[in-house]
Amino acid sequence: MAQPNMRLWYKLVWLTLSLFAAGCTHNTTAQNESFPSVLPVPRVNDIYPNRVPEVVRYDRYTLVSSRPIDAQRDPLNQMVDITMPAKMVRSVGDGFRYVLLESGYSLCSISSSVFTELLNKPLPGVQRSIGPLRLSDALQILAGPAWRLRVDDVNREVCFTLRDAYQNLAVAKPLVPAKVIIPAKNLTHQSGNFLSGSSTTTVAPVIATPLVPLKSTLKPENIPVPSPVITPVGQLWRAEVGSTLKETLNRWAGQAKCTNGGNWVVIWPVLLDYRIDAPLAFHGNFESVLVQIFELYRQADKPLFAQASRLQCLVAVSDIPGGR
Repeated sequence: MAQPNMRLWYKLVWLTLSLFAAGCTHNTTAQNESFPSVLPVPRVNDIYPNRVPEVVRYDRYTLVSSRPIDAQRDPLNQMVDITMPAKMVRSVGDGFRYVLLESGYSLCSISSSVFTELLNKPLPGVQRSIGPLRLSDALQILAGPAWRLRVDDVNREVCFTLRDAYQNLAVAKPLVPAKVIIPAKNLTHQSGNFLSGSSTTTVAPVIATPLVPLKSTLKPENIPVPSPVITPVGQLWRAEVGSTLKETLNRWAGQAKCTNGGNWVVIWPVLLDYRIDAPLAFHGNFESVLVQIFELYRQADKPLFAQASRLQCLVAVSDIPGGR
């Protein structure tokens, strides 16, 4: 009697396993149908997307973030707190260059006469102390509400364009007509009464005279030709006796016009300075004169070196070659 029971039990077990296998096959098929295949996207190691800050082990119990800060990724977002000296920064253009100093960015080339006038305008006294705020906000404050900030990340240049609401207000300067003087020709002689309006005109007769060739009495001789006088080319720059090299350079920078608008700015962070004991005179533009005057102090016990940046219109003086 036990043998039929065992057969029945085997049949039940076999039926149960068959049903279980059929259920697993159905679930696997349904799972494959609900999740279609997606092409893999290549991963690029980029430090700029917004991700969770990564940390690395710096010491035994110290974890530090290896993600760069925002000021390093975008220098225009760094916080600045600047006080611009009145002797060095006089115009709005000088203020732009002083704020952009050591930021890695510079002013772009001037594209309009209206922006040139803005750079030449005096800097408001309330804007000499600016910050703490972002560098991009400081530039917009110096420019004013009429200008929109544009950034060229490829060349690392900062530009400003007029907003649409101020386009019609930018009026070009009127052209002043030049005075033309026409010389009067004394061809006729007029006489008469000016009040009565009557006048008589007498034409002077022209007497024709025959042309007689004249015999030359000059003999060819060796006439000495004077040597041409060579005059210096360029503006004259003078260094007065009793002043210092720093004072002279600041005075020259205030007189020299920059190609990007405004005047040059001198950065003199070192304490070393020299007194001028003899009158000096140079000819040329500001950059060539800068090379000439610092060449005189190249053989001193403690020489000074100058580096000029034409884009930012800055002159950095240092006692280290190539230093700031």
